[in-house]
Amino acid sequence: MATDLMITLDEKVLAGSLNQAIEQNIDLNTYIENALNKTLLKPIEPKKPLALDSLINQAIQNSEKKASGAEFHINDVCSDQIWEQLSSGERKRLGRLFRQEVESRKIATFVRRTSANKAIYKRL
Repeated sequence: MATDLMITLDEKVLAGSLNQAIEQNIDLNTYIENALNKTLLKPIEPKKPLALDSLINQAIQNSEKKASGAEFHINDVCSDQIWEQLSSGERKRLGRLFRQEVESRKIATFVRRTSANKAIYKRL
């Protein structure tokens, strides 16, 4: 079953596709369909889930190294590389779990939120 599809292509992409179709001696529709099939049939590597428990433990260890009275936010005690790998939902979950842990262990206390909505903690 075929379905008609209208798409807008950049002129360079269209020109390249036409050239490839001509070289392969096929029509443009067949070339685009083949290109899509090749792309769609490639296995997509699943994103490796990060263990939030180990991230929280690392963040807690780093927060314990802060001087008493020092203010910090979770980005200060997590590596930037790991933080960037987290999805928005994972960051929120990590933040909630981190707050629960540092407050229950009496390591730090929540002070306020920044204008960017980042939680600020104070080392006890």
